[in-house]
Amino acid sequence: MTWRAGRAWVRHHLAEALDVAPASIVFVTDDRGRPRVLGAPASFDCNWSHSGPWLALAVSHHGRVG
Repeated sequence: MTWRAGRAWVRHHLAEALDVAPASIVFVTDDRGRPRVLGAPASFDCNWSHSGPWLALAVSHHGRVG
C-alpha cells in the first residue's frame, strides 16, 4: 500500500468512527510526535502502523490505544 493510499484508508475509517466527512479529518501530532485527530472528543484515540503493503489501525472511544 502506498503512503497516499494508506493515509486515505486511515482517514476514511477515522471519519467513519467519528461520524464525520473524511475531508474534515485533520491530523496533528502531540509533543512526542504521536498522531491525533484535531477536534476529536477527549476520549477518542487512534494509532496506526504500516509496513510494506500492510497497515494496522487501532481506534478507541474510551481512552488511549497503542
